[in-house]
Amino acid sequence: ERIDFPALREVGGALTVQGHEPWVPRVLSESIHVIPLFSVSLPALSRVGGRFWLNDNANLTLISLPALTSVSEFYIEDNSQLEVVHVPLLKTVGSESNRLKFGPGV
Repeated sequence: ERIDFPALREVGGALTVQGHEPWVPRVLSESIHVIPLFSVSLPALSRVGGRFWLNDNANLTLISLPALTSVSEFYIEDNSQLEVVHVPLLKTVGSESNRLKFGPGV
């Protein structure tokens, strides 16, 4: 499955995409279904005002953020199958402390 929000342009606060190992399809309740996440595509997203954290998504292979230019903090950690991170326009991460972290599984 995928996260795909083609019209989302800005997030004023934090944006987190966090999984839990192991990612296998299961039902937590009648209304909550957990499925593996394979891609995150936010083609219009240009700014995240807070932290953008992609963590612990065991099946995630692609992150596509082609319009992202600015984010306060950017963390990509523990995504063991991640092959592609497409963020060609990213120019600003944080301010004085420049918080950009790529952990294991990037």
